[in-house]
Amino acid sequence: MLNAFNVIGLGLTIGDALGAASVDSGGSNSGPANPMAGHDVALARRVDKLTMACMAMWELIRDQTTLTEEDLIAKMREIDLRDGSEDGKLTLRVRNCPACNRPVGPRSDQCLYCGADMPSETAFNKSL
Repeated sequence: MLNAFNVIGLGLTIGDALGAASVDSGGSNSGPANPMAGHDVALARRVDKLTMACMAMWELIRDQTTLTEEDLIAKMREIDLRDGSEDGKLTLRVRNCPACNRPVGPRSDQCLYCGADMPSETAFNKSL
């Protein structure tokens, strides 16, 4: 049986992948303290929790509908191809401001040029 979370590379935890990076390989304090120390572990834990939440939601949907792993994988590939490349990443695109038609970054809520509010396309890119 296919597992969609292995297909997208989430079979191993991010914590496992980052574990080696967060370990001091030399055992010495010869360099300055890393201001980002510990952030990789916190990020890994957050990604692991989000992965678990996605898996739980998928299992609930799968168990209560007729959708299959193959349906999920097909939808994931469809979404992956929205940016023109099947690369396992969702690349957000620059949008044009509805008021001044200038380019606005994909994560911006307002146009940097005229201050107009940028409409959200989906619930996934709305600010909380």
